[in-house]
Amino acid sequence: MTRFIAPHRERFAIATTALLLLPACQITSTQEPTATSRGRSSVAGSAAATATGAPAGDKPDTPDDPSLRRFAYRFVPGVELHYVIENQFRESGGVPPLLSYSTSIKDRKTVSQRVMSNRAVYSGDGSNPLGPISTLIWKFERYEVEEQGMKGKASYDSVRHSYPPPSLWDLGGIAGAKCSISAQPDGKAAPVSITLAKVAGGDQRSSPSKLASKCKLVTENLAELLKDMGPFWMPDGPVRVGDRWSRVTIENMKTFGNVKTEVDFTFRSLDRLEDREIASIEFVGNVTLEPPTNSAASQPTSRPGRPAPPQQKPREFQIDRSVCSGSIKFDLTLGRLLELNIRRELSFVAHIESEKSGPMELRTGSAHFLKVASSVTAPPMPVIIGGPVPPPIPPSEKITPRAERRVAPPASRPTSRVRPAGATSRPASSTTRPGLPRPRGTTTQPEAPALN
Repeated sequence: MTRFIAPHRERFAIATTALLLLPACQITSTQEPTATSRGRSSVAGSAAATATGAPAGDKPDTPDDPSLRRFAYRFVPGVELHYVIENQFRESGGVPPLLSYSTSIKDRKTVSQRVMSNRAVYSGDGSNPLGPISTLIWKFERYEVEEQGMKGKASYDSVRHSYPPPSLWDLGGIAGAKCSISAQPDGKAAPVSITLAKVAGGDQRSSPSKLASKCKLVTENLAELLKDMGPFWMPDGPVRVGDRWSRVTIENMKTFGNVKTEVDFTFRSLDRLEDREIASIEFVGNVTLEPPTNSAASQPTSRPGRPAPPQQKPREFQIDRSVCSGSIKFDLTLGRLLELNIRRELSFVAHIESEKSGPMELRTGSAHFLKVASSVTAPPMPVIIGGPVPPPIPPSEKITPRAERRVAPPASRPTSRVRPAGATSRPASSTTRPGLPRPRGTTTQPEAPALN
């Protein structure tokens, strides 16, 4: 046994000695380049990153490089996590100085996440493992929303109020709702089912605004949130501090054209919190607009026998302001998203001419702010003395009781006449006896008293 182990010990000692005697310049050369040199030194590498979403840099991605870090979620069954998700939407526009408008809505969702199970998924032939898929259950513990619309301000808090106001009625079922989500370690997730809670107080809903519809707990809105929490920013492979990668999205906006957004992500720093590694990522985006092609169908047509109307000058919208930036903090040790901040703003302007008012500017814009924070402990809930109360309802949404309308009885129905209280009764002589016909020639005037 001794003769078998001794050669291995000698080789281990030789390898350790050789590693310690390596020049310092060879060790520091693998970690020295900064984010700027790695991000801009190779044009070909940057172009490849834009096309594939892979990190761009000078160094080859070797699996044994200790400076590489892989971003991946870890879902442990039975472990509970809490999220606080805040959204804010804004819309504005008009034709200054003649008309202008501005509306906004902000909400906050307190969510508890529970991992139910993990299952392995393989390719079609069963040979290649595609990675585990986890089933997550989201329960919305509390919901808060405040809307500043054209008619006034409306607010709702599921803890403080017993039911939502009419304009926010469709958002009252978020508190207490449950969602089933299918998630993967690479951040890809999709909602499976959504079960809304029952709203108390009877059905008093009114048509929700466009911004309030963006806060609804529906499959489309939940899928966008899950995308921002993972695939939007996560790199496709291992990255080092200072590496950069990019994402390109194209959104078709019918009125304005195709909006192309190219977002550049940078792995800024790697900090240590106790025995965990916390990665910080920052990103900034560039937004461009491709105007829609003008078709002949949009021009006015002439009627037979009438001259053709003048062709309308197309409205050429331009980007007046665009912002796409944010930051991410991710726990690499526990595989958990700690913080997410995203800011998106986009406004357009078009120069038009009116026969009456002359040249004018048509402006429209929108903004979205998203903030996500996680913790292992549940956020504190306020203690409401006396229980929930009805929400404050704006004057424009108050339902006033209608005045009672007097409806005339139908013609076939006899009307009843009520004699006034002070009226005197008719004398008995002016009426006929019951059962006897009225004699001809008689009148209804009272008879004269007999003379003795």
